[in-house]
Amino acid sequence: MTYVAARSTIPVIDHEPCDGQWQGTITYTVINTIKTRTEIPASPNNGFQVTAGGHESLDSSVTLSGTITVNGIESMADSLADEVTTGDHFTSGKVLCSPKQGWRPFTVRQTQTMYASGSAQGKVTPSITLDPDSYRISLRPLTIKTTLQSNKQGSSSGRCAGDKPTSESISMQNSYGSNDPVVGKSSYGPDRNVLSGSDSKTLSTAIGSLVTTITWNLRRCIR
Repeated sequence: MTYVAARSTIPVIDHEPCDGQWQGTITYTVINTIKTRTEIPASPNNGFQVTAGGHESLDSSVTLSGTITVNGIESMADSLADEVTTGDHFTSGKVLCSPKQGWRPFTVRQTQTMYASGSAQGKVTPSITLDPDSYRISLRPLTIKTTLQSNKQGSSSGRCAGDKPTSESISMQNSYGSNDPVVGKSSYGPDRNVLSGSDSKTLSTAIGSLVTTITWNLRRCIR
C-alpha cells in the first residue's frame, strides 16, 4: 500500500490572562495657588517718625503631580512636588534723627523666597467604583518629604541707625500631600471594560485657587 502524508494547519490564538483586574495608567495634578496683598496704613506723627504706609504681598504656588501604573491589585506611583513662594514687605515715610538734620525720607524693604522640589515612589490603592450609569476613580497622592530653602533679604535707606543690608538663608524639612483624595467621574463608553477620560475641578477662594485634574486610561480582560 502507498501511504500519503497528511498535513493540517490549526490556528492558535494567544490569549492574555483574563483575571478581571484593571490595567493601565492614571495621572493627576493638584495646583494650589495663593496670592495676597495687604496695604499697610499710614501712622500718625509720634514726634520722631511718620510712616506713609506700604504693603505686604505673598505669591505662592504648590504643585503635586504623579503617574500611577495600575496592574491588577498592585499599583505603583511616581510622584512629584514643587513649591515656589515669594513675599514682599515695603514701608516708607520720614524720620527725625536729630533737630540739626531735620526730617528725612526713609524706606524699608524685606523680601523672602522659598523653594522646594522632591519626588516619591511607592504603592497606592486607587479606587474604581462602577455604578449603573457612571463610574468613579479616586486615589490619595503619596506624601512627599522635601527640604524647603528659604532666603530673606532686607534693605533700607534713610534710617537713623544706618542702612546695612541683611540676608538670611535657612533650610527646613517639609511634607507635601493632599488631605482630600483626587476624584474623577465619567460616563461609560461603548465598552464597559475600557475606561478612558479625564476630569478637572477648580475651587476658588478670595486669596487663591485649587485646581485638581485626573486623567485615566484603563482596561480589563474578561472572558
